[in-house]
Order: sequence, then structure tokens, then C-alpha cells
Amino acid sequence: MQAMFQLIEDSLVSITHATNGQMMERGLDPAEDEIIREWAKRWLRVFRRKSAVEEAFITDTMTGAAPVGTTAPVTTTSLGTDAIDGGDDSASIE
Repeated sequence: MQAMFQLIEDSLVSITHATNGQMMERGLDPAEDEIIREWAKRWLRVFRRKSAVEEAFITDTMTGAAPVGTTAPVTTTSLGTDAIDGGDDSASIE
């Protein structure tokens, strides 16, 4: 997950810091260039926040998680019908 957020951030940072010469190679006028930079700045802020939320969630989850192999496995017992109806199988439905 961190690699994905890093790739997105790197891509958006390159757009926000692009020089006019780099943007001119794309054939955009200055007004479009500014719109694209503002768009990239906003999305960069969004993805940085999302990355921080993910990081906080993972950190919080890992602090409360038990290390693997340190707790005994949970065993379940199944109750048969004898335990429910008192063990009398001779009852008949009339």
C-alpha cells in the first residue's frame, strides 16, 4: 500500500513542480498549465492525507495484535441434540 501511495505522490509532485518549458512541450497554454498544477496540488494533498490515515490504521492495528504463535488455538465444541433435549431419544411426536 505504501508503494502505491509513494508512486502517486511522486507522479503528482513532478506535475506540481514542472517548469513552463516542460509544460509547453505538451502544447498547453499558460491558463491550462495553471489549472493542471492546481489539480495536481489538490490531489497530492488528498493522497497524502489518505496515506497518513492508512499508516495510522496499520500502526494502531499492529499495536493491538497478538504476535503469531503466542496464543493457543481456539477450540470449539459442538453440542449434539442430546444436550439440547435432555438426552431422551425415545420421545415421539404425536
